[in-house]
Formats: sequence, structure tokens, C-alpha cells
Amino acid sequence: MSDVDEFVRLVVANSHLANHYASPPDAELINWAESSVGLKLPPTFRRYLETLGGCDLPGEEIYGLFRDRSDDSVVHGFSEETLESRRDIVNFPGFLIPFMEDGMGGFYVMDTSQADASGEAPVYIWTPEFKDSPGEYVGQDFGEVALMMASRAIASEDVE
Repeated sequence: MSDVDEFVRLVVANSHLANHYASPPDAELINWAESSVGLKLPPTFRRYLETLGGCDLPGEEIYGLFRDRSDDSVVHGFSEETLESRRDIVNFPGFLIPFMEDGMGGFYVMDTSQADASGEAPVYIWTPEFKDSPGEYVGQDFGEVALMMASRAIASEDVE
């Protein structure tokens, strides 16, 4: 089982702790969002969107993709965050896709400029002081990092 599939299994199995969207976005919306940011989505992130749509772990929100309930022409999630970051944050590199805040003014990001042959992109923590650099290395891809975060978040809730 891949890391992203194990992450999905863990979130679904622990729905009392981790929330996910009841209706993940369809392929058309995912393709639209991908086009809107002008970057190819890494396969593990695409799989996450297709299966969960978005996710809240204890103390963490991993950006997903969804239409606004009151106006379905408005789309929220990773694409909105990516475009807002490019517009509002000085030095935010256009090759990064943010998927979660780090709690200290930065983001967990996928660096699409370093995508491998399969399209997977390494994950970094990016803050404005990194300027054009991707930042501090976290893991080889979204699936690995999401599984690590979910495992840690769920284990800490089980201990409390």
C-alpha cells in the first residue's frame, strides 16, 4: 500500500478524530484547479483530492478542494491558497504548491520544480526568508508527509 493510500485509510478509520469531505471533488474540478495554478499536481496529492477532498487532523488542516456552498462558482482550497500566496506574499516562488500552514508563518509546500520522473514533488516548509528557495526539507512527497502527520496527530490524541 502506498503512503497516500495508507494515509487515506488512517483518516477514514479514525473519523472520530480526523475529518474529511463527504464528497471529494470530481476530475473536472481537480483539472480546473490544476490549470488555474499552472502547475502539474503531484500524483499523491491528486490521489488525496480524489479520495478525501480535504482533511482536518487534530490541530492541522490539510488544504483540499471544494466549491463554496452558497455559490458553486467559487472554489476554495489549495488552488485559492496558492494564488493568494503568489499575490500577497513577497518572494513566494511560483513553483510551490502550499498544502498546509506550519503554525509559524510558513507553509508546507510541494516543490514542483524538483518533481521526479513520476511527477512526485518533495515537500518543504517555506517561509518568506527563504525567498526563491523551497525552504527546509520535510519529505520525499505529499503521501509520505501526510502519513507522518496523520500518524503523529492520531497517536497523540489516543494518548490523551
